[in-house]
Amino acid sequence: MVELRTTFVLAEPPRRVPASLRVKLLFDGAGQLGWLIFGFGLIFVWVFGARPDLSFYRFWSGVETADGRVTQVTDTGITEGGDDHTPGRPVRAYDYAFVGPDGREYGGRSYTTSGRIDPNVQWVRIEFPQGDPRISRIQGMRRTILGPAGVLFYLFPAVGVVFIVWRIRSGLRTAALLRGGRLALGRVTAKAGTHTTANEKRVFRVSLNYQTEDGVPRTLTTRTADADKLGDDEQERVLYDPTNPARAVPFDTLPGSPQTDDQGQFRPAGARGLACLILPGVTLAGHGLYVYHLLTGWRPF
Repeated sequence: MVELRTTFVLAEPPRRVPASLRVKLLFDGAGQLGWLIFGFGLIFVWVFGARPDLSFYRFWSGVETADGRVTQVTDTGITEGGDDHTPGRPVRAYDYAFVGPDGREYGGRSYTTSGRIDPNVQWVRIEFPQGDPRISRIQGMRRTILGPAGVLFYLFPAVGVVFIVWRIRSGLRTAALLRGGRLALGRVTAKAGTHTTANEKRVFRVSLNYQTEDGVPRTLTTRTADADKLGDDEQERVLYDPTNPARAVPFDTLPGSPQTDDQGQFRPAGARGLACLILPGVTLAGHGLYVYHLLTGWRPF
């Protein structure tokens, strides 16, 4: 058992890392922001870009054409362009039917912002890849509401995934450090402000010198918005990985703010830690049910 400053006790590794504390490490902070962005981003994907038109490459090697007729014109309620003074161009959907080279009738839907076709009087030219009338479009139109640009809507949930993955990887490393890390005493040697802020607090670059249990001196440089927690004491606690001493974190700035009990074991994070599962759970359940609906047609009501 390691005891520092007579007021802090940390059990010898391997230590227990309670499940609620692990949840907090994996899903709190940037993880919650990531799940929020991911969840809302997917809503935009389903509404606008769930089916971006990525079939354009199928038309590069040559197309066949056929006469088709428009069977229905629908206003999608979506506009492109425009600003506060100029209205955008409405996107309209055109359902059509045509007879393929095999004598069978095929249908489809194309989208455009230009003009309006009267389904009662106007015929249109349909194009499709050579030998495959199952994939078609009206010439000059696109096959989805936003065309290939619909892919851009995937950027929103993708940003969320980046935050989620980063937090999970960081949380796993922190959990491993809590379980098997060693304590050392360090001294702050430098503290400099950066141009970055986090939660409206300025981020500082802080350097500490510490010595591992085998007597090897090490230097730790960290970036934190909680710089006021470092340098307030003559010596600072440092938790480092004995198998890779370069991997170290000042104890006072550990993610999740873990607390220890009288035996030097980490305390559970309690309800606050488990609450970090609410947003990921709601996000996965909601979008999972919607995907299930798309695949099976199931409706809850």
